[in-house]
Amino acid sequence: MKFIGRAIIRILILFVILIVPVGFFITFFALNQKNIPIWNIGIRNVLSFGGYYKVPIVAISYFIATLITVSLVDKMKIRSLILLHIPPVLIGAALIGGFYLIQAKRQPFRIIEHRVRLGYGSFLKEGVFNEVGNSAMMIEKNEQNRFTLYIYKRESNDLFVMGSMSGSAISIDQAGQKVSFTSGKRKIITHTVPFKDFHSYEGVADNRMFRLYVNQLRKTVSSFRKYFQQAEGVERFLFLGAVFISVLMISIPLTYALNDGGWGFSGITGAIFILLVLPFLYGGIFFFIQKMRFSSSFLGSYAYLFPAIVFALIGIVLDISVKVRSIKKGI
Repeated sequence: MKFIGRAIIRILILFVILIVPVGFFITFFALNQKNIPIWNIGIRNVLSFGGYYKVPIVAISYFIATLITVSLVDKMKIRSLILLHIPPVLIGAALIGGFYLIQAKRQPFRIIEHRVRLGYGSFLKEGVFNEVGNSAMMIEKNEQNRFTLYIYKRESNDLFVMGSMSGSAISIDQAGQKVSFTSGKRKIITHTVPFKDFHSYEGVADNRMFRLYVNQLRKTVSSFRKYFQQAEGVERFLFLGAVFISVLMISIPLTYALNDGGWGFSGITGAIFILLVLPFLYGGIFFFIQKMRFSSSFLGSYAYLFPAIVFALIGIVLDISVKVRSIKKGI
């Protein structure tokens, strides 16, 4: 019982500490999926947009806190995998139940198109040429609040000027992910640029391994969304709860097994390794299920739970495998 109490306290402390960094990561990841410039939209936009993702922020913060706690467990003192599951299950049940009560009076987890407030300044810095795809663009504002846009085409070495534009002539379409600039009275000229063509910041995001991880994460989230959208109302809550439990069932035994000097992943290193591997593991299983076209008709109206059930079964197999391995090693 002492172990359970200490583990719950550690998970809760880490959970609170992780809320902010995890919140920013999820928010930036979601903005990146929409090709919205991350570092130039204002902190209010970021906080407003992040508030829409409060459920995954809380769930993932708690999940990472659980992994770190398990990764630091002394295997010589705690040998019971069942005991190891109790603290995360207790806290997880409380979180899931709390969210259910909050959402009970409304349709749970209704998907809506969330937008942020964007202006031309979110994409272009005034008075200087900005990298935009294969071109360079500069926007200037005069005293009459009119805009002039300069577009330099590198391939043809030509400079185009679009002058006398009003603020309404700059249209930002978040659904279509494009910005349109329109000028002229008799002869209307429109120049349209996709969000993705605007130059993004350099740094960690330009790293090849980071892009590989983010792209895999995007594919896995997309696969989750397909099953999520098959459910409605309370079914969506059941689906998210089942997936959440399955992630715990897979991650806890894996983290516990890696907490061994012989693997080279002892301590927090094992938790980090699991976080890196999970998107590829889940993405691979999703791909296998969809490629083989397994029939889930035997589940009837609960067919949307089929992937979560598969993941939970994998977790049970991992639990048994870790326990057998521990017995053979005399742990």
